Amino acid sequence: MRLRHVPVDENNRVDLKAMEKLIDSNVCVLVGSAPNFPSGTIDPIPDIAKLGEKYGIPVHVDACLGGFMIPFMNDAGYLLPIFDFRNPGVTSISCDTHKYGCTPKGSSIVMYRTKELHHFQYFSCPDWCGGIYATPTIAGSRAGANTAVAWATLLSFGRDEYVRRCAQIVKHTRMLAEKIKSIKWVKPYGSSDVSLVAFSGNGVNIYEVSDKMMKLGWNLNTLQNPAAIHICLTINQAHEEVVDAFVADLEKTCEEVAATGDKKPDHGMAAMYGMAAQVPKSVVDEVIALYIDATYSAPPEK
Repeated sequence: MRLRHVPVDENNRVDLKAMEKLIDSNVCVLVGSAPNFPSGTIDPIPDIAKLGEKYGIPVHVDACLGGFMIPFMNDAGYLLPIFDFRNPGVTSISCDTHKYGCTPKGSSIVMYRTKELHHFQYFSCPDWCGGIYATPTIAGSRAGANTAVAWATLLSFGRDEYVRRCAQIVKHTRMLAEKIKSIKWVKPYGSSDVSLVAFSGNGVNIYEVSDKMMKLGWNLNTLQNPAAIHICLTINQAHEEVVDAFVADLEKTCEEVAATGDKKPDHGMAAMYGMAAQVPKSVVDEVIALYIDATYSAPPEK
């Protein structure tokens, strides 16, 4: 399968006209995010669903990040366009329960509109000499404990608690996005529709800013194409004093990086992404493979 990347607008939201132009008889699925991971922007899911209906193409909603936020936003007082199966064209939705659902990793889910679609996920081998073999996913043996703990977590939290957390997180996400606009060294990247605030550099190396912020204890994600970083707020950061502390540290850090001028960093994320931008993608792939190899390696004998 080949991916066709659809252009986005200034808020990192999919361009519907461009998406429609990319549709032909080979297209087997349309994908939108609610929200996307890099910038936190929600795609126009109802419109993508209508495109799917128009051309008879399945529509998948990537709600991995927002799956335990967006269902509760309306009840929390933040109105969103319909993103789920209430759109007739939506045929599947993915959701990471371990993010805002607070369950163990390994319990993520994919939901399908019909059993017939769900059956395409199954693997079965009815004539194997070892007996009839079937699994609900491509992966064979999976830990049942994760599923049990995930279900127990959902029951323990309950809908009201998820709504309460959602309201608090979205409120402070938007507060942070607004306050960051006062810092001249950064500019917003995308739209902070749910729980994530992304920004790029404005006269400073944003990766160097990230390295310094990480040393101050802030857990940030580095982005590329374009160079940017984001903070994903959880219930732990959803407090005004934390927002103010982050903004103060970010402004101070940007001033420090700006004071270094054009000096190129020789360590950290800033150096790594600077190098990655200048070498072929195949070389980057090889270095990544070497790193993963190292994680599998046994410690050397003494």
